[in-house]
Amino acid sequence: MLYIYLLYVARHHKQAMLKKLAQILLFGGMAATGNCNDLLKTEELKTRLTSMPALTQQQHKERRKYAVIINGDSSALHRGNVHEAYASLQALGFSDQETYILSTEPLRKNGITAHATAANIPLVLNHLEKRVDANDLLVLYTTGHGVLMRKETGLVLEDAIIAHKGIKKLVGKVKAQDYVCVSDQCYSGGLAKELSTLRGNVVAYASTDESHSTLCQSFARPFWESFRNGKADVNKDKKTTLDEAFEYAAAIHSAAADVGDEESNQAQAYRSKRYPQELR
Repeated sequence: MLYIYLLYVARHHKQAMLKKLAQILLFGGMAATGNCNDLLKTEELKTRLTSMPALTQQQHKERRKYAVIINGDSSALHRGNVHEAYASLQALGFSDQETYILSTEPLRKNGITAHATAANIPLVLNHLEKRVDANDLLVLYTTGHGVLMRKETGLVLEDAIIAHKGIKKLVGKVKAQDYVCVSDQCYSGGLAKELSTLRGNVVAYASTDESHSTLCQSFARPFWESFRNGKADVNKDKKTTLDEAFEYAAAIHSAAADVGDEESNQAQAYRSKRYPQELR
């Protein structure tokens, strides 16, 4: 499996990316800037999640906002995407307590920040299955590296590859009212398509379709930054909607340089009949 995957990567990714992916798959992830010991391992994550205070009846009645950020790569590029997403979610009123970061660097002192592993993702989403109500908003953001093998798309974690269908199965257990899903890894359209069929009000954005690799930064950075800098606010009402952010980022992404036949910077959007317009 590893040998086949590395051959695939050699054909479809630039050499620098090949080196990074090989290190991820062979050594379980590269050393990130900062102290990785500050990232929660599986047993520590279990303890933290089970020790979180239960919501009160009043809190269950209120609309609450939750976010999960997943990144299995420790390069500065993808860590930077996580930083931008986190900064915008903070600016939009998402609490540290209900923003769960599964990535390769600590990033913050408060809240749950754990390794992006095959064991930790189900722990967080199973925790949210019990916590999230049918009047809540759930945001899922994935970045890092994606893979296409035998017509199946997936996300590369620190220690494994998780199929996009597997992510959908886990997220589908979380019964929110509104889902906002943003993905910018290669073949991210496969995840967006899967998540767009969740029950509820769904909008799912991806930096490419399910058949192509892509350049994530030209989509991720303008998308997330637009909620703080106002550049996507077309109607000048001082609110950036999700579609405004997407259209703004998609235009920049499409114009970004030098993609070949095996790459595509054509961002994708999938929406249910009713879907969330803002991150609130």
